[in-house]
Amino acid sequence: SGMTAIIGLLILCNSEPETNEYLAEAVTLTLWCLSTGNSRIQVVAKEQNALAPLVDLVKQNPDNSTVMLNGIGALCELCKRNSANKKIVKETNILDWLGGLEEHDNEHLQSQAKLLRAILE
Repeated sequence: SGMTAIIGLLILCNSEPETNEYLAEAVTLTLWCLSTGNSRIQVVAKEQNALAPLVDLVKQNPDNSTVMLNGIGALCELCKRNSANKKIVKETNILDWLGGLEEHDNEHLQSQAKLLRAILE
């Protein structure tokens, strides 16, 4: 499926700096768009083990607020009303890491970070 390809690119972004540079923004935005209000994508993301790699991608791009914004937006959608996904994402210790983003200069990133914390807590 298309989702399998997106998850493959997500994993590639984590392992290949050049792929990350060119595709991380597009991959995270695509995941955010696909997952918005879509419980089927929540299930696919869990089944295909995409949640932890998405967290990794967000954490690996501290200088790219677009990747962080898109990735955190996607994580919010993937965890909304989905306790299994929340558990997986919480186990990555992302909550510790979100603290700095809640004070970020980018207001959109700041609000998504706060929203993800609210969803996970």
